[in-house]
Amino acid sequence: MTWSERTSVFAFLWSALILLIVAGPLSGTAAAVTVTDCTAAGPAVAKGKTTVLDVRPDDLVLQCALTPLPGTERIQVRANSITIDGPAGSIASPFKGRSIDVRADADIVVTNSVLDAANGNARLRLRSETGINVTGSILTAGDITRPGRELRLECRDTGCPINLASSTLLAGRVRVFAQGDITGDATIVQTASPRDRITVRSFGGSVVFCNVDLLGDVEGHMLVQAAIDVDLTGSELSIGRNITVIAGTGNVLLTGATLRNDFGKRGEIVVEANGGAGQVEIGNATLIDDDKSASDNDVSEINGREETPHEGNNNTVGTPNLDT
Repeated sequence: MTWSERTSVFAFLWSALILLIVAGPLSGTAAAVTVTDCTAAGPAVAKGKTTVLDVRPDDLVLQCALTPLPGTERIQVRANSITIDGPAGSIASPFKGRSIDVRADADIVVTNSVLDAANGNARLRLRSETGINVTGSILTAGDITRPGRELRLECRDTGCPINLASSTLLAGRVRVFAQGDITGDATIVQTASPRDRITVRSFGGSVVFCNVDLLGDVEGHMLVQAAIDVDLTGSELSIGRNITVIAGTGNVLLTGATLRNDFGKRGEIVVEANGGAGQVEIGNATLIDDDKSASDNDVSEINGREETPHEGNNNTVGTPNLDT
């Protein structure tokens, strides 16, 4: 190697070293911040009426009970990714409004925890850009006097999924929105009147709920909608008024599921797959639509057909356990 070549190599290596020192060897990689002190001595700060825990651009692992600092009412949590690691990690506020607001640029993971917006006028929101995973946890908005105004889960980026496993969601209105798949297993979603609603909607994927209970009150409305398929195998959808299940380009599976609206104000059960061109599977399902009047035997509407038998008609297959 000539002296000129050595000089060029030395200059390149020196430049690279300077860039490494300035940018840091892990530039672009979020560090993990584990919070075990949720008092004023920890990283949370009071800003007006809000307790703010913001570690952006780093990741957050919450391992303490976060409550409003003195003089505040609401809680905001911000980070690149957020893990609420229970049972030590939890969030609770007894105040009205959006009392708990958790927002991540990447994933939100809630494990064996409790998020409790304990006020009849409270809202609780989880908003992620890349994924939400709730396991073995309880999320509530409301108190013993009345349900809270809203519990909302949002997954906003393309393909962004939401998964609910062995968990309970309670509020006056529960809304679960994702751009990707929404999946659930052994989970209860429950609302209470007046005017309660359960909305589960995948804008770019499927809804796959196995053994999930969606339970509403006498004035409630329920919508489960997906861009592709809706699979409610073994699940129960029970609410006082209207139940609507829509699969966009795919099929609806109601195998062993229960859909009923016969205990509150009158309403309709409507199931549709791909505008009627998709298949609806009702094998071993229990479908109980309320009666419009004492003399009118109202039944579910499946792919546009509102009379029994449904099986063998309008792309509906399988023999239901009960269809009335």
